[in-house]
Amino acid sequence: MAAPRPAARGLTAHIAQRFALDNSRTMPGMTEEKLQRCYPHGDLENVFPDVFFLRGSIQMGRGVSVGRAMTIVRQEGDLTLFNAVRLNEPRLAKLDALGKVRHILRTGHHHGSDDAFYADRYGCEIWALPGTKLDRGATISHELSTTGALPLNDAKLFVFEAAMTAGLPEAAVLLPGERLLITTDALQNWEHVENCSFLASILVKVVFMGQAKPGPFWVKAVKKRGGTTLVDDYRRLLELDFDNLLSGHGQPLLGGAREKARASIERTFRA
Repeated sequence: MAAPRPAARGLTAHIAQRFALDNSRTMPGMTEEKLQRCYPHGDLENVFPDVFFLRGSIQMGRGVSVGRAMTIVRQEGDLTLFNAVRLNEPRLAKLDALGKVRHILRTGHHHGSDDAFYADRYGCEIWALPGTKLDRGATISHELSTTGALPLNDAKLFVFEAAMTAGLPEAAVLLPGERLLITTDALQNWEHVENCSFLASILVKVVFMGQAKPGPFWVKAVKKRGGTTLVDDYRRLLELDFDNLLSGHGQPLLGGAREKARASIERTFRA
């Protein structure tokens, strides 16, 4: 008999288990050699003169899809992708019109399922933290460090040391000119439900909703794996000069991002 689909009351545990414990890094029924299929997504949004945002989705299990997002930064005609989301052909044509895809800057442990697609299509380089597990045969071109080079001029890398200890490498990137912080799971900005299935939308409303909020499942996973100094990482993060946030989940937060992050972080670690 087939396993039952998760009920709404069990959805939190179902997705949390996949998020924190699934190290296979492939979708069900797919091999390492096969690229992940394209999931529903929106159009490219121009949030700053050379910064673009796209709202997408991904399937987490049978009947469960959640929203995710990609950020694209253009510099001297070259494009760097954060939290890569595979696009359909019409949207890829729009991406190509922006510039040449040269780099993927992988800042999160859990957002790499489409890296191989872009590496295969464009031959772009993948920048990632040591210990990052890449999907479907993709390989790291450059290991990230706070003292090393980045593919973007003037960008600054922030590393969550507790996540490194936990074996769930996570970073953020600051673009000083835009006072923009780009994150993956460590700070999320769910202001409304978007690109989520019915059950996932319930979960987002109950667990994830909030501005510049530490990702609840990510925080839990890091702590569970020994990242006990995570609160200290967030305190260091708040020392950065940012006012805007683009995350791997949710919507753009333009204006007041650091103070909203401060309030969300205080609530998270006071609970």
